[in-house]
Amino acid sequence: MFKELEVSGTGVALTFLGLILLTIGLIIYFRRRYRSFDTQALIDANKNVKSIELSSRTKYPEMDVFKNSGSFLIMV
Repeated sequence: MFKELEVSGTGVALTFLGLILLTIGLIIYFRRRYRSFDTQALIDANKNVKSIELSSRTKYPEMDVFKNSGSFLIMV
């Protein structure tokens, strides 16, 4: 009755492995992206910037990791 819903063990294992590799890839990508910023350049660029907004959660806007959270939450 449910033959079309059957999934082999190999298919499950490959899907799980793919998800693990995707997660590791995203971690490596974002680590490289945020490590590429020069600390002194960020300090100089944002020396006179004052933000009073409640939504400003970071010291340097270029390093705001929360701006990407919407993209990931939409996928879930």
